[in-house]
Amino acid sequence: MSNLSHELRVALVERDSHELPLTQQADLLSVSRSGLYYQPREPSAEEIAVKHRIDEIYTQSPFYGSRKIEVQLRREGVVINRKTVLRHMREMGIVAIDPGPNLSRRQHKEHVFPSLTECDVWGSQSGVGHRYHVYSDAERMDVSGGHFRLVFALCDQLSNYFEFYNQKRLHQSLNYRTPAEVYATEQTIRE
Repeated sequence: MSNLSHELRVALVERDSHELPLTQQADLLSVSRSGLYYQPREPSAEEIAVKHRIDEIYTQSPFYGSRKIEVQLRREGVVINRKTVLRHMREMGIVAIDPGPNLSRRQHKEHVFPSLTECDVWGSQSGVGHRYHVYSDAERMDVSGGHFRLVFALCDQLSNYFEFYNQKRLHQSLNYRTPAEVYATEQTIRE
């Protein structure tokens, strides 16, 4: 019996048997008796709604981990803690995309291709042109995934990314606020 998997041993238990009580069956099959009484509960409508929202946030921003998703849900009025978000993410198989260790270390055996490092994009607030620098975040999220035939299409994608980066993306270094929120706060303090 020890060469059988735990799931198979649990499946061999006859719950309605009058010949052997569950305690003896559990001893014979070397399974925990408490596990035989466990009945999984159906998730509540609220839990399903939270999981759907976590999935939506992750789909929009796959680089958000449990901390940023928790802050985003709290901003939307959902009372939740990070451990619950992390448990839901694990149940759904969601893992944040991150660059991993030693990303900046050059691989000498591979050819180094030139990278687009800057692009002119018109600022949405003042109408004055701004020069933005494309860093690894933007390259990983918007530039590397697309095949841009026209510079205009690339600049449009970058403009969308910078709009998201400054207006919607939560920044840990800014205490989970957006740069636009920090800028607006500083402007009201100065006045």
